[in-house]
Amino acid sequence: MQLLKEDIDELRRYITSEVGDGAKGDTGATGATGPQGPAGNNGSDGADGADGATPAMTDLSGSRLPTSNRGLASGKLYNDRGTVKIA
Repeated sequence: MQLLKEDIDELRRYITSEVGDGAKGDTGATGATGPQGPAGNNGSDGADGADGATPAMTDLSGSRLPTSNRGLASGKLYNDRGTVKIA
């Protein structure tokens, strides 16, 4: 009976000091970084112009332009007595 008690005490001492009661294992290694995701889709094409063609200088007419630059945003065209100007 005494030997059995000594064996139990030794097991209790081993478990308390070596395995449990605050004993910790080594920290595991950091995992590898995963690959980057795939590239995104290409953007869509821009819209075509009104008729898809650039008019020639002789085709342009200032008759439909406003005759005053009042209220026009910067960069807009207007007709000043037959001369096309930029606001």
